[in-house]
Formats: sequence, C-alpha cells, structure tokens
Amino acid sequence: MLLSCAQGLRSADCNQNGVEDAADLRSQNFRFSASPSYPVGANPWSLIATDLDGDGKADLATVEGNGVSVLLNLRDGTFQSAVSYPVGGGSLIAADLSDHGLYRTDRWFSEDEVLPPAYRLPLPRGSYLVTLHFAELGFRAPGRRRFDVRLEGTEVLKDHDPITKGGYAAADPERFRSDVEDGMLDIEFVHRVEDPAICAIEIERGD
Repeated sequence: MLLSCAQGLRSADCNQNGVEDAADLRSQNFRFSASPSYPVGANPWSLIATDLDGDGKADLATVEGNGVSVLLNLRDGTFQSAVSYPVGGGSLIAADLSDHGLYRTDRWFSEDEVLPPAYRLPLPRGSYLVTLHFAELGFRAPGRRRFDVRLEGTEVLKDHDPITKGGYAAADPERFRSDVEDGMLDIEFVHRVEDPAICAIEIERGD
C-alpha cells in the first residue's frame, strides 16, 4: 500500500488482523486508533503507510517542513518512536530501490527432510559468478542460525551467520566464482545451528 497526499487520514492493516486501522495526521502527532500519539517533526503535511523494513507490517512516514520522520511498526500495531531524516521539502514515495524485495522470504532446510539440503542447477560447462542472497528473517540475535556452504564441493562459507552482516532482515549477498565441469552447479548447505536458509540465488556467466 502506498498513500501520499495532503493532511488527512490514512489506513492500513498494521497488526494483520484483517481489519483496516487508521492513522490521522494532525498538528505534530499521529493519532492511531483510540489513544496512542506519536510525536514527529514540525509542520507535517503528508503521510504514507507502507512496509518500509520488509517485515510484512505497515509502517508510517511523514513529510515535514525540515525532513522526513519514519515510525516502524513493532509488529503488534504500535510503533517505535519517530526517527527523523533531514531532507528538502517535496512529496514522499516509497519503493524498493535496492532489490531488497529478494530478502523478504527465504527457503530453509530442515534436518528432518529426506532430501539433502542442496540445489543442483543444470548449466553448460564454464565459469560462473554465483551470488547467494541471505537474510536472517527468523531470529533477532546473532548465533541462533549458523551453517556452512559448499559450491561444487568447495567450502565457500563456514559457520555463516547472516544477521552479523547488518542485523535482522538485512541483505547479505555473498558472491563467488565457480567452474562447472559436469553440467550441474552443486550448492550444498551444512547444518551447524538451526536450519540453513537462503533467499535467492543469482548466476552470471564469468567468462
């Protein structure tokens, strides 16, 4: 959901209960539902409700006379205190400008699965640049998920913990060069702590 216009009312399902909630931009506060009030910068005049941090919950942002204020959803329909960013005046839009949409879902490999935690991708013989896209979408503290990764039988990551690269839900792209000789690119995961997880795989010719 993306909303942007002059002062007024915005709605979004902020606590994912199937019911639209309301945020009202008045003076220098958001009024959300019946009571909570969230101070923002001076002279706010435009309000949007959209998912700004990729956690599936609607966040809020407002344009003010001297910048932009962002209030992230605490995943229960309430919000963190506003964080202000000084910028010039103008309209406000929200879009995925850095391909972080790749990092909103992942595929994890349970130890209980019958098949091994791996991908076998058919490719012509040659050299390739392989980017493995990770993000920690389940835990909010380091050390809760660790695993090894092998490309074509060679270990390229050991005790990898994606959250250490930037925190919860942060993009963690890892790029490697790999040579394919048998017509299959093998990507294997080794359990250490919890289940290995990956968001996306990107492959480019490396010749």
